Amino acid sequence: MVSQLDSAVDRPECTVESETIALRGDGEGETAATIPYPDAMEYDSAAGYAEAFEEAYVTHDALCGYSGYILSVTYAVEERETLAQFDDATGVYLRRYGGPGSGVAEEGGPVWASDMAPRAIVYAIDASGVARMMLGSGNSGEPSERTVNMPDPRRNGTLVERFG
Repeated sequence: MVSQLDSAVDRPECTVESETIALRGDGEGETAATIPYPDAMEYDSAAGYAEAFEEAYVTHDALCGYSGYILSVTYAVEERETLAQFDDATGVYLRRYGGPGSGVAEEGGPVWASDMAPRAIVYAIDASGVARMMLGSGNSGEPSERTVNMPDPRRNGTLVERFG
């Protein structure tokens, strides 16, 4: 994996702690916090690891560098499939919703909420690392079509984790 992509790990990375902020009116709210990227050794399956990794990726992507206050990060997997067509790697397809769910631009400001469309993500995982590729909308065909037509993230994706 690492030699095929020949690049450094590239993923959103920061630490954001939750804090209490004033909301419009007399209320207070807690901001969202980043969650750590998972340790692959804690998972029994590549699909379980990919799902947990994607949740951390979505959280970091939503919170790293945002100038306002994110109150919630939404993450829900609608479909998960293990793919067998990648030589020497396990492929995982996820159709998920994810991103900033609600927030405020400034303390005391109005709370906004997001509408989200599904996104399709494919991972390739082997002993050396993890490659990730966003496919765009979550409308990627039936499972049998995906098995045949799925692009390989080791060729066109991004190295998001290196093992060892």
